[in-house]
Amino acid sequence: MSQRPEITITFAQSLDGCIATSTGDSRWISSDETLRLAHELRAEADAVLVGAGTVKADNPRLTCRISGHTSPLRVVLDGRLSMPADSLVITTAHETPTCVVTSEQALIKQEDKACTLRKHGVRILALPGESDDNPDVLALHSVLELLSAEGIQRLLVEGGSGIITSFLSARLFERLVLVTAPLIIGAGIPSVRDMGVRKLSSALKLRPGTPRLLGPDLVWELYRE
Repeated sequence: MSQRPEITITFAQSLDGCIATSTGDSRWISSDETLRLAHELRAEADAVLVGAGTVKADNPRLTCRISGHTSPLRVVLDGRLSMPADSLVITTAHETPTCVVTSEQALIKQEDKACTLRKHGVRILALPGESDDNPDVLALHSVLELLSAEGIQRLLVEGGSGIITSFLSARLFERLVLVTAPLIIGAGIPSVRDMGVRKLSSALKLRPGTPRLLGPDLVWELYRE
């Protein structure tokens, strides 16, 4: 079996399973207490991974803000190099190590963009072929092999929903840390998209740890069977 890091997936959702409203507003679904938990999970990880869509929508720093802990490597899956050049993960790359995983074709088409990223200190890792921002097209197994070759042993996957769905569908994780806030959003952005499950017997089954309240939020730690 190919080498890959140990993977934790984490996200915060409403009671009805949304990570944002229909307009993309997601700040903040979780409480101050569970926001600190997110930083604790980053402190445990060698790298934190998101998709380009999350960078465009939220412009996150993806740093660990707990005193005495360094921030993990920030990894963005961006098959078309479509992230804005003024994104915080790019403009702060000299302060916090940042890596973008893209396709070889995108490097050819977006040569100037790639140069800009490198000037900011971003490392670019390219996979063969052409792709869009779909992590399935970026071939997650190949992405994980690249990260393993970079010395990443513990990877934290934070989203968005397309990334989360792809990792869950491929069973590429050991642990899921799920935060549920006492909110009902309605027709928002679902935390997990269609996984192709048509019968309950095909559903992804997880082994639960002990749930706990953290502030007003319920936190589950679940493990892949």
